[in-house]
Amino acid sequence: MAKSRARKRLIEAELTNADWGQIHKKAWLDDDFKKLLEADPTKAIKNYGRTVGKIFKKVVTVRPKPEGIADEFLHDVNPFPPSCC
Repeated sequence: MAKSRARKRLIEAELTNADWGQIHKKAWLDDDFKKLLEADPTKAIKNYGRTVGKIFKKVVTVRPKPEGIADEFLHDVNPFPPSCC
């Protein structure tokens, strides 16, 4: 009798802050995953998605350019608030 494998249903989703937290946790605890994340982040994140039942259409989303800042000063802009402290 052949074993039947239940296929995990994958849902299309966007990466959330909770996903990023889990990705970092996995990288800290799993050296192979950390190496893959550093070498091929898209592949690593897609692999993570399959383990949690998600398909990510985008791995990186670039936010709109901030208004009122000259192009030569854009390198000083951090589109994200501080993540600690």
